[in-house]
Amino acid sequence: MDDIHKSKDQLLRELAETRRRLHELQASQTYINQDDETRSQLAATVESMDDAVISETMDGVITSWNPGAERLYGYSEEEAIGRPISIVIPRRYHKYVQAILERVRRGESMRHYETRHAKKDGREFAVLLSISPIIDIAGRMVGASTIAHDITERKYAEAEMKRLNLVLRAMQSVNKLIIKEKDRKKLLKGICDSLVENRGYYNAWVALLDTSWKLSMAAESGLGEVFSRLIDQLKRGELVTCVKTKLTESGTFVTTDPPSTCTNCPLAEQYSGRGAISARLEYQGKVYGILSASVPGRFTSGPEERSLFEEVAGNIAFALHNIELEERHKLGQKQLTESEKRYRDLFESAGEAILIIDPEGDVIEANRAAIALFGYSPQELVGVNVTKLLGSYSLDSARARLNLWDKDNSMSDLYECRAIRKDGTEAIVQTAVRAIVVAGKSMGFHFIARDVTDEKRMRDNMQFYINEVTWSQENERKRIARELHDETIQELMYLARELDELTATASGLGEEEILRVKKLWNLTNAITEGIRRLSRDLRPPTIDRLGLLSALNWVARRTKEYTGIDVSVSSSGDQRRAPPDSELLLFRIVQEAINNTWRHAQATSAQIVVEFEEDGIRITVSDNGQGFLVPDTMGSLAESGKLGLAGMQERAKLMGGNVAIKSAPGQGTVVTVEAPL
Repeated sequence: MDDIHKSKDQLLRELAETRRRLHELQASQTYINQDDETRSQLAATVESMDDAVISETMDGVITSWNPGAERLYGYSEEEAIGRPISIVIPRRYHKYVQAILERVRRGESMRHYETRHAKKDGREFAVLLSISPIIDIAGRMVGASTIAHDITERKYAEAEMKRLNLVLRAMQSVNKLIIKEKDRKKLLKGICDSLVENRGYYNAWVALLDTSWKLSMAAESGLGEVFSRLIDQLKRGELVTCVKTKLTESGTFVTTDPPSTCTNCPLAEQYSGRGAISARLEYQGKVYGILSASVPGRFTSGPEERSLFEEVAGNIAFALHNIELEERHKLGQKQLTESEKRYRDLFESAGEAILIIDPEGDVIEANRAAIALFGYSPQELVGVNVTKLLGSYSLDSARARLNLWDKDNSMSDLYECRAIRKDGTEAIVQTAVRAIVVAGKSMGFHFIARDVTDEKRMRDNMQFYINEVTWSQENERKRIARELHDETIQELMYLARELDELTATASGLGEEEILRVKKLWNLTNAITEGIRRLSRDLRPPTIDRLGLLSALNWVARRTKEYTGIDVSVSSSGDQRRAPPDSELLLFRIVQEAINNTWRHAQATSAQIVVEFEEDGIRITVSDNGQGFLVPDTMGSLAESGKLGLAGMQERAKLMGGNVAIKSAPGQGTVVTVEAPL
């Protein structure tokens, strides 16, 4: 019996032990399943990473290679696995591989280690590494894991920033020199030395040219004797490529490979492996010469580099202008001191009418041009109050204008007024006022007037001609649109119906002929739709039937449909219809702005905001495009080739309104039109 009980106890113990092992086995299996799931997730993460993730043995043999590594190095997984990690390391760095592996064998990790690697085609690039040992489940070190991130662009950015700091330092040095140096030759030499000594440029040179584009003065730094060959060439009037280009163009001129581009320049050989950047020295429309420097090739096209270089060229031109002014001022003082008669001759022979007025407005003296303009004899003109000659507002206007300017003999802006002759007739004159100040006390004014009656008449005639052309264009658009809609489209629709009826009723046509007729039918419909769209573009019916807001919404929908640009339209204020002509002109301005957005701005969205005000309307069209440099004056739009913008301004003038344009590279464009209603 005891043996039987012992056997049962033993059996129970064995059963309990079996259950315990079974639980352990189940727990182990759960852990394995969880570990497999974690590994699957980890593998998916590694596969999707942009960075290269590489595993290698402790001897540096590659054991895994993710898609990021394939993209970064150019080796496929089959090409890389089984080969040494040194295939991606430039030969000069091979000696460091074993030292790195030795650190990993000691269990060390290397974080944010910067070095250089090589692609399959041999190109090197900067890389940021993180290297860690791989430990198996038993705690054994079985290899190393490497994560590589391409930092080439970051390194370029750091190098460019460092370079721009050096260039900025050079610019600051140049600006200090410009302020203190008044000798032209010393100024030019000091500028070149500053640009080179501050490590901004490899070399720099400047050449001043006379009105016939021959060399008048030059300076250099970093070029040496070879620069004399360029001087001889410029003295002969033989212009090298960069000089010839910059004399006719503003902005900076960049050459990435001068030896192949500037074949007629004796300095080209000095620029091997480097780029060149040049800018003309220009101030107030006068070109003094050219500034050029050698820079690392990859920096030549940077907007910051070009902007800084153009700025320093402008500062140099300003300094030359000031030196020129000072020289002229000294010469003028000498001439006035030596001969009062010469001043009198200049005063009398001036083409503009000049009146010298006392503080109360009475004429003290007048030159021959003033006598001819007003029709008085010299004796009659002296003592006449300027209000009798230029209207009752002229004296107050002169004083008000001079209050906006310095009183130290400065000239006011030009303005137009009416001159009243002795015989009562009138002329339109362009006038400027200069204060006469002696020892800080105002002694009177100079009135300088030029008869612009004929010019004004010509401008008015030209504006009338522009107005007539604008309305003629609109009428022609309307006529063409009507003819397209009423004649061409109707005839095409009739043709489409005939083709449709032909395919439906013709029993003697073969399958091939029927297919050809159907193709002609489809082509006819496509042409009809294209002409219908052209007709709407020429003269949208919506503008006449439903008004401006509906037409602008049509423009937004059409732009979205054909270009993909998201255009929104919103309005505020008391909505009301404007006169038909004004609505058409406003529509054309907005249409031109939106067309510019999808043709030139490379924008993805635009907004049209219509604001109805008490006595007028304001429409703003803005986009998120690439922007552009706006000319200093609206009158320069046509000269710079921006005829569409010039047309917008002319249409606004027809309504008594105006157009304002704000834009800058990379900052989009905002066009605002304001007009009375």
